[in-house]
Amino acid sequence: MSRHQGARRPGTNKFSAKKTACAHGHMHASKREALRCNDLHILQRAGQISDLKQQPKFRCAFFLAFFPDLELREV
Repeated sequence: MSRHQGARRPGTNKFSAKKTACAHGHMHASKREALRCNDLHILQRAGQISDLKQQPKFRCAFFLAFFPDLELREV
């Protein structure tokens, strides 16, 4: 057996996720994330959440930045 058996190819995702666009055209790291984005847009239209933002930027200490997938406010 090769000691590198199971090693990923460069440029592949650890969980075999495929980049996918949601119904609103935003690119997401996985199909599941895109489906969640679709669900959140439905909740926003229904008035259950507001201020939905795609990949907002948060400044952290030491000049680092954090980019979550989504930001929202429950109503």
